[in-house]
Amino acid sequence: MLNERFFQAKSNTQSDQSIILQISSKNSEQDAELKALQSKESYNRKQVAFANSHDAGIMQVSSVEIESTAGKNIFNITLTPSQRSQNNGFARETSFNGHSADEIAELRTRLILLGEPLPKDLGRFFPTQFNGPHNHPVTLEKSIFPDLWAQMQTQPSQFLPKAWLWAAYCLKMCQVIEDVLELELGSIKNKVMPVRFQGRRKQFYSNQASSTISVVGNCILSA
Repeated sequence: MLNERFFQAKSNTQSDQSIILQISSKNSEQDAELKALQSKESYNRKQVAFANSHDAGIMQVSSVEIESTAGKNIFNITLTPSQRSQNNGFARETSFNGHSADEIAELRTRLILLGEPLPKDLGRFFPTQFNGPHNHPVTLEKSIFPDLWAQMQTQPSQFLPKAWLWAAYCLKMCQVIEDVLELELGSIKNKVMPVRFQGRRKQFYSNQASSTISVVGNCILSA
């Protein structure tokens, strides 16, 4: 996923945490989207929202190289982690109104994946949000899936892989979890999608093991 657009790609993570993507463009629309990632000024690299099966976050586009083979363009894109800080992780470890930090993380996960609203006291003072590219704030007040379903207007087999990436990105960017252990999006029937999730939270203290949260339920895809 690059800025809420989805591509089939080969990826290779380097020792410095940079990521090299190789994307074979399918059409002129993808050509235009990928060429737009280029920046003429080395001091003003573009930032993108990025997710694959293992990584998610805000990345800077270091370079975009284009090869033409048999009339098709192959893009070699190098991404490096953004140096700017994300939301304060320790704020995610704060208890509030009788809710522990782990309980708040689970409630936020249920909002993101299932659309279950947060308790009013929590949602008002601790909204579920993150900073997107160029510090653009994003606040989530409902499940992320219905809008994606409406935008794509495709068959479930095409929707599900993209929904998985978008979910992993939002969960990590909201800092409710650090690692996705399990995320199963089931067969969609009558615009209802079963969801099974398990994620490991970040370990903030060396004398405490990282906790795990689990969520099982159904997401209604009608916006």
